[in-house]
Amino acid sequence: MSKGKRYTQEFKIEAVKQITERGYSDAEVSERLDICTKTLYHWRSQLLRKPKQTKSSDEQLRVAKLKAQLKHVTEERDILKKPMSNRTLEDNRLLKLINAFYVARGGTYGSPWIHVDLREAGEQCSVNRVAKVMR
Repeated sequence: MSKGKRYTQEFKIEAVKQITERGYSDAEVSERLDICTKTLYHWRSQLLRKPKQTKSSDEQLRVAKLKAQLKHVTEERDILKKPMSNRTLEDNRLLKLINAFYVARGGTYGSPWIHVDLREAGEQCSVNRVAKVMR
């Protein structure tokens, strides 16, 4: 069973060029080339769509990498733009004190003893908070 005539890609491109570049109507071209107008419409839609999709794989890969890098940098910028809460600022200050006491005691103190040292230094915080900040 035959599926009809087969046309080369060059023939299809030339037929579509007659419509798009040379200004002939669809009916004129289809009659002159002895092809169905619906086939001509189909070729035109395929060929006009193709240039948008024919980026080289290197370009597509480069664009994908750049988009991923842009997303990463944008996320970092947004994180840096967010102001830190008072609790986070206080935890950072407390962490500096904890590190100082920890190093001063030879790096062997746990949170209960660090808590005692902080209380003696005038800091008010719970043992659980010291343990959380030390993690």
